[in-house]
Amino acid sequence: TIYIPKTIKTIEKNSFNKCTKLTSIEYEGEINGITYNELSDSTKVKVLDITSRIDSKIETKVPGYKDTIKDAAGKTYSYVSEKVIDGKEIIENKIIEQIGAEKYNEIINNTKSNYDDAKVYTKDLYTKGKDKLKNWYEGWK
Repeated sequence: TIYIPKTIKTIEKNSFNKCTKLTSIEYEGEINGITYNELSDSTKVKVLDITSRIDSKIETKVPGYKDTIKDAAGKTYSYVSEKVIDGKEIIENKIIEQIGAEKYNEIINNTKSNYDDAKVYTKDLYTKGKDKLKNWYEGWK
């Protein structure tokens, strides 16, 4: 479950839809098939002016909304991190239960020599996870 602050839910639907479209600027998404980077400099200035006014309007209706969103994202990250650590411990315990502590430690010691491979694999998992989260967010908006 992702925590969505009640105050965020109170933003007028029209303003919220405009706000979520603005994230296409930051995430290089498309609106009507056009990316922000494809716009002319004068149009970019106009877009930034409009986004600033929309941001100000949202801020008047929901003061501190950006901090609320940051806090919610931080809570979600902490929750997911805890669950990953818990899952790792559960898996380690199940493996030790199945093959014994001595064999497990032997495997761990042999695996340490492959640290660089594990590092690359972990980085790849992180990148894929980050991309999936970004895609989910862009789909949600």
